Amino acid sequence: MKKYFRPLFIICLTFLFVSTTSCSCKMYTFSEEEEEERKNEIEEYERLAEE
Repeated sequence: MKKYFRPLFIICLTFLFVSTTSCSCKMYTFSEEEEEERKNEIEEYERLAEE
């Protein structure tokens, strides 16, 4: 079991790293809906910061 755990762990780590970093490759881009939600959240934070 340990033989299979290590490569899976490495694959998961690399996938998380790639998905969290904003890389130029468009393979792991978020869907447009999620991008819109993020923009809305950022706008809300900016409004709160201005107040």
